[in-house]
Amino acid sequence: PANAAAAAAAAGPAGLAAGRGVESGDSRAMLGDLAKKIAAKLNSSEMKGIVQMTERIRRLEAEVMVTSEAREDLEQRAASVESVKDFLVEKLRDTELVLKRTMDDANESARQRQADAEVISFLDSRVHALELELSTAQKSGQAERDQRAKADAAAARRTKHLEETLAWETARFENQARDLKGQRKVLARAVKMLRDQVAGLSSDRDAYKRQAHALQRRES
Repeated sequence: PANAAAAAAAAGPAGLAAGRGVESGDSRAMLGDLAKKIAAKLNSSEMKGIVQMTERIRRLEAEVMVTSEAREDLEQRAASVESVKDFLVEKLRDTELVLKRTMDDANESARQRQADAEVISFLDSRVHALELELSTAQKSGQAERDQRAKADAAAARRTKHLEETLAWETARFENQARDLKGQRKVLARAVKMLRDQVAGLSSDRDAYKRQAHALQRRES
């Protein structure tokens, strides 16, 4: 068998094919005869070298087959990786769009929150100012109410004093009126008496005048 394998290897590619049993029929018989003739011309050292070379070629062919299969596997994997890469690139684009929209929404929300914070800050300051104004107005109103209460109390005291004074003056006037009424009656009686006295004196005066005229006429 070693001589046959060496002969097939020495016959070149055709011999190798014959050794592997690829050819059949007359071609296989011819290659077999050719291999025998070549093997008959080789010594044992040459046969051994050819056998080693044949084994090496088989190992290399096996390695080439493995490498080819590995290459095909790598190519399939590369194709899969390329597909995955394309998918990931598309997914990345979609994710970037989503991220952009999310960032835009976040920025808009941040701007809205900032605007809301400014409005809330303004309203807080305004409310604080209004509370201060209200507190000041309440204090001022309380002071005015206190002053009005004091003024009302003073007015009530004054009114009471005036009412008491009026009542006293009214009583005094009524007393004076009653006194004047009594005095008027007394004066009326006194006037009547004085008038009567004047009338009597007038009569006496007239009488005296008549007597004086009579005396004057007598003396003349």
